Amino acid sequence: MSTKFGINAGMQIIFVLVFLSGTCFSQDSARLTGSLPLLPDAGDLEAQRKQISDYFEARVEAVQKDRDESWQPDFSSTSAYEHSLEDHRKNLRAMLGLIESDPNSGPAQINKIAETNE
Repeated sequence: MSTKFGINAGMQIIFVLVFLSGTCFSQDSARLTGSLPLLPDAGDLEAQRKQISDYFEARVEAVQKDRDESWQPDFSSTSAYEHSLEDHRKNLRAMLGLIESDPNSGPAQINKIAETNE
């Protein structure tokens, strides 16, 4: 579900966590007397970086597999190829927000509302 700014709830949570992590690890933040700043262990950061990298690599591999399964154009003839791409083209137009004109509407009509001396 997206908000009025077009940001979904997951992105809002990530933004808040990133913002809070910046304030938690800031050297200028106030802390109690005698306490040490809360800093992450270098090993923990490396493990987190590796976990994030592995996650995105797995997602890329999964998307490639899904794409290969769903994207199988028919190369047997030109008309078969065009027909096999129709649904993909329709989906792309919808994703881009392009609207097909109504084939029954005919050509555009031009009505003069005024004339100039030029």
